[in-house]
Amino acid sequence: MSTGMQPYDAYRNWSGGRISDQYWRSRYYFLASRGYTLRDHFRPERESSGDTDPVCDFRQRPYLDAPDGIDARSEDGSFVVVRRMETTSQELALLLRFSQPSMRSNPWNHCTPIHTTFDDPDDPFATFVVTPLLCPSEEVRFRNVDDIFNFIANILEGVAFFHAHGISHVIPAPSELPFPLGFDIAKVVDWGTVDPTFLSLSAKYVTDIWMHSEFRVYFAHLHHCKVEHPNAAVAPQAEQTDKPSPHDAQCAEGSTPMSMSLGGPATMTQDMKQDVVAVSARFIRRFRKRNEIALYFLTDFEEMLETQDPPDAVTALRKWRKLQYSLTWIKRRFWPVR
Repeated sequence: MSTGMQPYDAYRNWSGGRISDQYWRSRYYFLASRGYTLRDHFRPERESSGDTDPVCDFRQRPYLDAPDGIDARSEDGSFVVVRRMETTSQELALLLRFSQPSMRSNPWNHCTPIHTTFDDPDDPFATFVVTPLLCPSEEVRFRNVDDIFNFIANILEGVAFFHAHGISHVIPAPSELPFPLGFDIAKVVDWGTVDPTFLSLSAKYVTDIWMHSEFRVYFAHLHHCKVEHPNAAVAPQAEQTDKPSPHDAQCAEGSTPMSMSLGGPATMTQDMKQDVVAVSARFIRRFRKRNEIALYFLTDFEEMLETQDPPDAVTALRKWRKLQYSLTWIKRRFWPVR
């Protein structure tokens, strides 16, 4: 029985539940043999401290976690997440598909990349999936208005990419699951000041992490998404490989960069519409309320997205970039935000 010291579990609605500490202890040496070392807490000879839930000690889980994953140090010293997934799961099929070179070359593909996969020798129905360890987007501080515009643009790019491939419900409702959005922690954290083994659900970062134009947003998992088209998870398609500059000023005149020719879905399903609405409700509105002076002008954009018939994500992105470049350079770069 839990002693009440556990933090609130935002993933209480995750189908399949959390994987226990005991399971990760049983796989500790196998994962080490594959080059991935878990925290000392998961050594088989270690026992639970007794003051936390015996099934899952939240303090020993990555801050931006998935209930089926655990953080680990690889042989080269980098930090990753190892997920234990059902071999036949829809999510694994999607992650593998979007990690193919033809898919990864698309600049709008914000699906977390897979480093490698390998089987569990003791369970023929399980596959271990290794991905980057992500830094939660909430932990990154934004320097200016441009940072916020570029962050939201990354999200809209990802939503547009998934919709174009028949995938919807990529942004779950707050009552269902947290929105698993983050940055590759290897790109944003100074390991001289932060030890990721202390980055858990009950511990905050001990250093400021400032947004940078090269930070790339990733959707941490696709556990909750829906496949609108039957072949979406099994039939890879060629992608546009021309990578436009995200700061291309021609967006200001309303022209279309090469990758925007990807286009929106032929039919916007209700879940696709809800994804677009959620970008505004869960992100744009939050930034505006925190920066009512600097971002007062976003109210009209919110109203455009938060309707029963919102534009598709590609159209929303085009209008978002046009709005961004309608601002003066001084306002975009020097108006303080938080």
